[in-house]
Amino acid sequence: MASGTSYMLGAGFAVEKVSVPLTVSSISHVTSSAAGGLTVTLTGLGFSTNISDIAVTFHADGIAYEGRVLSASEHSISVRTPRVLEAIDEPVTLDVSVTPSWGATPQPTGFAMTFEAGLTPRVVSVSPNRGSTAGGTMITVSVDGSGPELEGDASEYTVTVGDNGQLCGDVQISNDRRCLTCVTAAPSPREFAPQVLYVLR
Repeated sequence: MASGTSYMLGAGFAVEKVSVPLTVSSISHVTSSAAGGLTVTLTGLGFSTNISDIAVTFHADGIAYEGRVLSASEHSISVRTPRVLEAIDEPVTLDVSVTPSWGATPQPTGFAMTFEAGLTPRVVSVSPNRGSTAGGTMITVSVDGSGPELEGDASEYTVTVGDNGQLCGDVQISNDRRCLTCVTAAPSPREFAPQVLYVLR
């Protein structure tokens, strides 16, 4: 029987430890962008309600990535899929395992997820291509209109400029989900040279 979550039940001085075996009955998605960032819900029984006690791993031979657990109840957990570098060139299917509580061993769920680069929004332009070294430049990042749109909330995205990781703040997503905007900060140190823009979720 797969391990799950244990609870202490009792009245007065009589205390009994009851273990709820892990059961995963469904998963909300079976495909994800290679860049990750998709919120997936696993439904079942035997989960801890403390997200710091839970781990969700996507794995295959020689590959293992841990998702970010966002919420948990006794009957379901929500996790954000990781970025899978091996899926950049071709789709990769990974098994999903859950560590349901602190001290438990990882348990297979019987479900798998396929990560595909084709599900990742493709940036087609960044405008403007010049900005002030004092900061305050609004940058618009546009993705391919025929491909996947920008999913999720703007607060889930981090935009940085340059190898120093200078944050581009006030991130917003357009109503059509095809553009992302942010406002640059003054770089430190100031560099009068082209800089790489990174968009992460």
